[in-house]
Amino acid sequence: MARKFDSLVEVLHEDVLDAPSGLTPGEIGEELGFSRYNTFMNQISQQDGFKLDANMVLPLMRKTGSKRPLHYLASRMDCVVIDRPRAAAGTDTLARQAIKAVEEVGDVMRVFLETSGDGDISARDKRDVHKEIYEAVQALIAFDKALEIA
Repeated sequence: MARKFDSLVEVLHEDVLDAPSGLTPGEIGEELGFSRYNTFMNQISQQDGFKLDANMVLPLMRKTGSKRPLHYLASRMDCVVIDRPRAAAGTDTLARQAIKAVEEVGDVMRVFLETSGDGDISARDKRDVHKEIYEAVQALIAFDKALEIA
């Protein structure tokens, strides 16, 4: 189960300690311009008398390779973060992306109708429909990206 955080700085702190980028806390601090490791760690761990500058959030996300701070903020605002997939240029790709998006939206409706036919939607049914919705949104975003670069 995903850990619940009480603050954005807690998310950043954990990401610094176990960065998906593979950088160590010392390397991250150094690359961000901290001359003293202790000062950096005191700020990121919210020690008394130390505050992390809000302008450090994006550089920390880039150095750690983590989008968890963005997801944390979005969840607190009842929003979601969805990565925009890479898309290749070309009209053939654009047409395929459009067809894929339509198929995925159709899958949402098919699964919803299959699972709600008896008038009762179980937790599993909801998960299945949510999965299809997510896939449809991803396909629409991929189509949007392909359209942007076409």
